[in-house]
Amino acid sequence: FKNRLLAERAGTVSRATLDILTTQLGHLCAYPVRPGVTLGAMRLDVFSGDGDLVLNVLKWQAERGGGYAVDSLRLLRDKTKELLDATHSRGYVTEHPLHDAEVQKALRGFFKQRRKEQPKLPKAMTLEQAQLFLGTAERQHSPLFALFAVGFGTGPRLGELVALQREDDAYNW
Repeated sequence: FKNRLLAERAGTVSRATLDILTTQLGHLCAYPVRPGVTLGAMRLDVFSGDGDLVLNVLKWQAERGGGYAVDSLRLLRDKTKELLDATHSRGYVTEHPLHDAEVQKALRGFFKQRRKEQPKLPKAMTLEQAQLFLGTAERQHSPLFALFAVGFGTGPRLGELVALQREDDAYNW
């Protein structure tokens, strides 16, 4: 089902969005339901009405490998919801697990707790740091200098930045 869903989305979204969806669904399918059995190997009806399963997948992603950031978990939740919406609308799942009020309340509490656990650290460079970084990249003839310059100059999200193609540039590189 995952492959069919990805194939359907292939022409309707950007390549970067499809890559994110592929990654997120891969994470979802990797969840170990029990030793030696991943969620990807299970039938879709395992989700029917089981909101705790969805919550446990998100908790598992939050705790494994140092844990995912809140925004990454939110993306995973959204892609999981998208998958469940598709399975529900096609009759694979009779009861949508995320439509349960108790599950929705638990999810809100989970995300609220995760936000509190994450320290607020500035992620941006100062103007001087950015100028120093770009100057060094240019002096070192870095093949990524143009990418860095576009990133600092326009402020796109990382996915948008790395998805740029030569034909996207109006000035023809």
